[in-house]
Amino acid sequence: MTYFASHYSDLRFPVERGDDIPEPGFREAQRGALFAIASHFTSRTDPAIVTMPTGSGKTAVLQASAFLLRASRVLVLTPSRLVREQIAEDFGELRVLKRLNALPNDLAAPAVMATNARVKTADDWEAMRAFDVVVATVQSISPSLEDVPAPPADLFDLILVDEAHHSPALTWRTLIEGFPDALKVLFTATPFRRDDREIKGRFVYSYDLKRAYDDGVFGHIDYIPAEPEAGDTGREAEDRAVALAAEAKFKADRAANLDHLLMVRTDSRARAKELEGIYAVNTEL
Repeated sequence: MTYFASHYSDLRFPVERGDDIPEPGFREAQRGALFAIASHFTSRTDPAIVTMPTGSGKTAVLQASAFLLRASRVLVLTPSRLVREQIAEDFGELRVLKRLNALPNDLAAPAVMATNARVKTADDWEAMRAFDVVVATVQSISPSLEDVPAPPADLFDLILVDEAHHSPALTWRTLIEGFPDALKVLFTATPFRRDDREIKGRFVYSYDLKRAYDDGVFGHIDYIPAEPEAGDTGREAEDRAVALAAEAKFKADRAANLDHLLMVRTDSRARAKELEGIYAVNTEL
């Protein structure tokens, strides 16, 4: 038997406890998502779509799906090299599932490959048969790209798509459709695109941001207003005010011995470079 089929019986579903004696385990939303995925594929073969906010435990659901569906070989699609490396490293050690007591600590990990170059020959595809899991960016393996050959249709029987709101794009769609018989699970925190293009599949489980907040997944959220200085107007003034407020909060957290990070999120690479300059000039971040 293949790795995930042979270790299917090792997967457990402990429930997280946060009372006087905390115990690690799956959150209810994670259990709900996994059971919804399994239920979907008992009667259907169209892609299953799971929506979960960032930080609510999507990675554990993604990895446990491979065991639950007894996959032979898994392809995980990611939008960036950073996410690819993170998922490959964690999948290669099963850290999340072992930390939740969902798998035995002494369970041998699957053979995991992270693509570090573009697929250019049929032999590149065939080399993936030696692995249980392949984690790839779409830009490295999509046959919609000029120099990437079409993959063998039987290479993967389970496709796990991270940040699936990208999937309507041609590079993603061509790759996903290249494995017509594979089961497909699409994970996203953002089920709606600004261009209104549809994510193909059936929504099997949705865990919204309000419910995650009510469940205590995100803890306490503080609102901190950022106001430009008097007479300082325009978009750059607003950006500068946000940067200074973010820096002040970040420094306060670090002074309180909190191991926090700061993420600046925007909508394009050009805008990111613009903000990078504003933070470099106006803050010590």
